[in-house]
Amino acid sequence: MIEIAPYIPSHAALIELQPAQHLAADLISPDYARRLAAEGPAVTVMVDRQPRGCLGLAWQWPGRGIVWALLAADIGPQGLTALSLRAARWLDRHDWARIEAYIDPNHANGHRWARLFGFTHEGRLRRYAPDGRDIDLYAIVRGGPD
Repeated sequence: MIEIAPYIPSHAALIELQPAQHLAADLISPDYARRLAAEGPAVTVMVDRQPRGCLGLAWQWPGRGIVWALLAADIGPQGLTALSLRAARWLDRHDWARIEAYIDPNHANGHRWARLFGFTHEGRLRRYAPDGRDIDLYAIVRGGPD
């Protein structure tokens, strides 16, 4: 059974992240999980009543936000579809000038997901991660001068 539930910080600790999200695994602490909950709307996809993925939008300032996701290796296609549909609704509903996503260069599924939702690859951020690894920046940019 698949269910979308409000995100609560303890959900993050219950997800064994997929290997491609090693950066997120290094960052997730109880304090970080609480900050994610406070930064904007967020949900958890429950598969058989167990958290298998979290998704949120973190407001940076009016008009700019960052989409984030924590996904278990065993989220399954139905769980991923449910989370993706929620992401699509959020991206369509909000009046953003800029939405960003940060993805490990080796996370092929993450890059595919970003392009599926209309994100454009803007470049590689050199030595951006806390451990010095590079990260790819994607963004959706709306409106502005022609």
